[in-house]
Amino acid sequence: MQPHLSTTQEAVKELQKLKVNRELDWHMKAIQELISCVSWVLYKAPQQLPTVVVKESLGSAEFWTNRIRKEHKGDPDHLAFCDTLKKCVVGLVAYIDEYHKTGLTFNPR
Repeated sequence: MQPHLSTTQEAVKELQKLKVNRELDWHMKAIQELISCVSWVLYKAPQQLPTVVVKESLGSAEFWTNRIRKEHKGDPDHLAFCDTLKKCVVGLVAYIDEYHKTGLTFNPR
């Protein structure tokens, strides 16, 4: 799986190099924190459980989304952005808990 994720890692590095408008800087940082959620497929028990990795990413991203919420209190678009990010990750955690609790598995047949 690692070779397939390298494209995503390169895209994140390119995002980090961008000079974005200060108003969108926190948005980019929140997205960058959540992109690490994609790497859940690389983790297996007992070293690291995938849900733990995803929840840690959510915690890091919430730091930035809380700043966005505080800065843009009356703007529904910015608040919807924050809500959508959180909803996606919470849904991913539920999916992993239901189908891949100890890591990604494949049918040997």
